[in-house]
Amino acid sequence: MRRKNTTSAGNRRENQVKELLEGRGWTVKKTRVSKSPIDLVARKGPQQLLIQVKANIGSPWKNFSRKDRIELLDELSLYGDGTTAWLVHWMPHGTCDWYSTDIWALTTRGHATVPSQSHPLSPSWPLASPVRI
Repeated sequence: MRRKNTTSAGNRRENQVKELLEGRGWTVKKTRVSKSPIDLVARKGPQQLLIQVKANIGSPWKNFSRKDRIELLDELSLYGDGTTAWLVHWMPHGTCDWYSTDIWALTTRGHATVPSQSHPLSPSWPLASPVRI
């Protein structure tokens, strides 16, 4: 049985999220650090997004462990106001779901199942809790 190359699938999804944001006027840079808690950094005016992209099948929490969440929150603490952190989960043949820190940061197991209703690509952005596209 041939194993899927999860790194290339993840890179592909990172590029797709990058293109979506750029299409909405965001300036986006991919981080080049392997195993970093941040895959993409996006800027638009005073707003800045730190994004972790997951492309796995199943739960968004499968490969976004408590340790990963803590590392991303630690990175977020180094940035100023106007910066938010996001988990973007985009399964093969699935929707692109955005999860804000108010959904994943306080959970020890990350079992929230409903994506954020307002995110950088939604018409209602920005709201207090910056969904599914």
